[in-house]
Amino acid sequence: MLAPLLWTAVSPIPDKPKQEYSTTKQGLGFLKFLRSHNDFHRYVKRCMEGLALLGLCMLLYYAKINSYRDIGWVKPSGQWSRFGRGLLLGLASLAAAATVPLILEAREFNHDHALIDWAHKLPGIFASALALAVMEETLFRGALFGLLRRDFNWRWAALASSLLFATAHFITQKPVVETITWTSGMTTLPDMLESFWSIQFGPAKFTNLLLAGMTLCGLWQHTGNLYCSIGAHAGWIICFRINEFATKSSGEELSAIWGTGIISDGWMATPLLLCMVWFIFRDSGPMAEQHTF
Repeated sequence: MLAPLLWTAVSPIPDKPKQEYSTTKQGLGFLKFLRSHNDFHRYVKRCMEGLALLGLCMLLYYAKINSYRDIGWVKPSGQWSRFGRGLLLGLASLAAAATVPLILEAREFNHDHALIDWAHKLPGIFASALALAVMEETLFRGALFGLLRRDFNWRWAALASSLLFATAHFITQKPVVETITWTSGMTTLPDMLESFWSIQFGPAKFTNLLLAGMTLCGLWQHTGNLYCSIGAHAGWIICFRINEFATKSSGEELSAIWGTGIISDGWMATPLLLCMVWFIFRDSGPMAEQHTF
């Protein structure tokens, strides 16, 4: 219901009852920027994120979360070294997985991009990587994993939260909606779900996202806060986006072994992530300290 309302706010009210909504005309001034993103699925996804944030706030309130430390946030002083180590871990691990296809000539460098293209691309990559890492770590590790480990062994809590983390990354389809009605949000959502098994890269993508989520949970369990896991998460995003931009497949058909440019949808990354999970999960790790912020 919220997505059509947002769409209506951006688009003008149609003159005829069944006229299709269009964003080519003038909408509300403060929402003009959305006219360049006129795919309805974007509105559905943003409304879902807003509802998730609202639900998270309510959940934390009723769970009696009294401090930011309870969801992994502490004062940044003295924590930048943990963020830096996590960033290096993320960059190095995914760079290692990305190097193998290049060595075996399954992928090759893309020389079509000029220096100016890199200058325009890199700031956006760094900014979006940090923003996504902070948002997802706060939601999936800080809130979800943090609440689950109150009542369950932290390893089972990590598995449960990582299953939801992996599943959420399959809301990636972009269906075209010709006519927007008040029920379009509910009818569009099923079409946005990507199948786990019917696509070539689905099984590898789900497995790797599950292992990545468990690794990030383990980092918080061992460090006591989110700074290291945010660094690792941001490092992974930076690495796969640069790899996606800088390389291309050397063959006409993509292989599930190597995946695409995002690396995490190929089986090549799975052994590395398995080793990381084993290394982190073999020790219980210190519980996060319980102090107020």
